Amino acid sequence: METLDKTAQAIAHKKTVVDYLTKTSNHLFVTESNKFFKVILVEAKDSIHAFQMTFGNGNCTIREINIVNYVSWYGASAKSVISDSLFPNYNKRTSIKHFRKMNALLDAITILTKETDFIEKAELVLSDPELNVKIK
Repeated sequence: METLDKTAQAIAHKKTVVDYLTKTSNHLFVTESNKFFKVILVEAKDSIHAFQMTFGNGNCTIREINIVNYVSWYGASAKSVISDSLFPNYNKRTSIKHFRKMNALLDAITILTKETDFIEKAELVLSDPELNVKIK
């Protein structure tokens, strides 16, 4: 009986995390160092994968957010831990409106997620020097 309760709790915690990441993925952010920051979700057959992307000024980093690990390690605190990881206090990020070229780029990245070498290909696309952020 206790195992069923823990399984139900884990499912509820995972849903909370996925809902949070879904809401976050609807936004594009710019950092104080004038780089773009985006969370994307990719749905596979039985699972959802999340990626944190920071790109612009000719650089790109992509990090997978392992939802299952966060939920198993942190339980009910998983959403808070992920939030703190994505938006640390020392690194201000501002939500900005998407623009046409960015929407096309994000659509292309989403298509790449179906490929096994997604991160390498996405980093190559996102390292385009034309993605320099001009905010000020």
